Amino acid sequence: MRIMGDPYRRSFSNGCTIGIPLLLLAVAVAALSLPLQGHAEPLDSGPRGNDEEGKPPNILFILSDDHRWDFLSCVGHPFVETPSLDRLADQGILFSNAFVTTSLCTPSRASFLTGQYAHTHGVQNNLTAWRNDNVTFLELLKGAGYDTAFIGKWHMPGRLPNLRGVDRFITFTVQAGQGRYWKCPLVVDGKDVPARKPYITEDLTDYALEYIEKERKSPFCLYLSYKAVHHEWRPPPDLVDLYDDVKPVLPKEADSWITTTRGSIYFGTFGKLEHHYMNYARCVVALDRQIGRVLDKLDELGLRENTLVVYAGDNGYYWGEHRLVDKRWAYEEAIRVPWIVRYPGAIQDPGRRASQMVANIDLAPTLLEAAGVEVPKSMDGRSFLPVLRSEDAPGRRAWLYEYFQDFPYNVPEHQAVRTDTHIYIEFEGRRPAELYDLLKDPRQKKNLIGTREGDRLLPVMKAMLEQLRRGERL
Repeated sequence: MRIMGDPYRRSFSNGCTIGIPLLLLAVAVAALSLPLQGHAEPLDSGPRGNDEEGKPPNILFILSDDHRWDFLSCVGHPFVETPSLDRLADQGILFSNAFVTTSLCTPSRASFLTGQYAHTHGVQNNLTAWRNDNVTFLELLKGAGYDTAFIGKWHMPGRLPNLRGVDRFITFTVQAGQGRYWKCPLVVDGKDVPARKPYITEDLTDYALEYIEKERKSPFCLYLSYKAVHHEWRPPPDLVDLYDDVKPVLPKEADSWITTTRGSIYFGTFGKLEHHYMNYARCVVALDRQIGRVLDKLDELGLRENTLVVYAGDNGYYWGEHRLVDKRWAYEEAIRVPWIVRYPGAIQDPGRRASQMVANIDLAPTLLEAAGVEVPKSMDGRSFLPVLRSEDAPGRRAWLYEYFQDFPYNVPEHQAVRTDTHIYIEFEGRRPAELYDLLKDPRQKKNLIGTREGDRLLPVMKAMLEQLRRGERL
């Protein structure tokens, strides 16, 4: 349902081992409806970089926190309106199968930056510090002549890094790096400064606009990382009563006080689920409004045609699905994220919806390839630039999900392999493995382990998981 008028003020009534025989591999491919050939390197996607007058593109990566994939009006949320992100999708490509390889803030962010799985870059949970020997795509772009900036949430434990290859580094350290929605002090190029605007989402946007407006001869790469929409979900004053007449859309298994069960109190969610859900929705709207300001600035400065824009979330979020809140578990609502790309230099059919799988580890190699920079072999990800150029380009066959122990949360370590059609999860300890057919059972309600179909698929999925654990690409 859509109502004309101010989009932010509306009322409604109403997620093989090396020696395995070739025969088993063939059966595996057929069983999972996967293409027979994988590819370790990006497919030939034509000329590298942007063709506009031979200029490499400006790059803007916008990262939100805990924004699950279906909280967008362009994918059919029943009441949340996101006109700015809808606009970005209409002018670019919306990926409907985008994922994070660890559904947790700190390791996911490190994967975006490095193009690597958590077991490679070493930031395994919210307690693991950043390794200074990690190489980011910002550093590589700087070496190729880009002006670079990191503005927003860093959220990795320990001291702020001396982030190589970054000309401007603006972040915050309060609340263990989570920041706060109101009057959040910042660290600007190593100096503590008070908030300039009361609301952190707006304050970070102001800094981003100032950076974009700067006169320069080189292309720029801006990493803009918002606190929103992480808890404690505090919208700005003009949105506190938005959707007051709307009833939250919660799964059947959810109840108002699920926020206090199964250790959920540690997740900062004490209180009624419906109350948090609505404030989450309002914070999404507030975020969308600020993203609109950024897109308007690119248009105003005539930068849209030669700027590659990517919007993504660092992980999803449970609103009662599987009787869970927060993220961490390898279920769709947590591992699946919004992913929108606008790049006039490569996309000839804007408004397309792409079903190919992409993952957070694929961001860095894609940005590097678009800029004409060699992608290091140390990156686990692969460029999805071919998918931008052609709807027929193949996406990922499979990828590895991994979750490492994150005290004090009572979530067992686990690893999973996700394909286009299935997910297989192995847990540490006594929790039994799980296998789901995501086409027949998208809510992951029926574990196929122990069924005839499960017995047929299990060897295939276990073999693929072992391949990914060994660092092989599928």
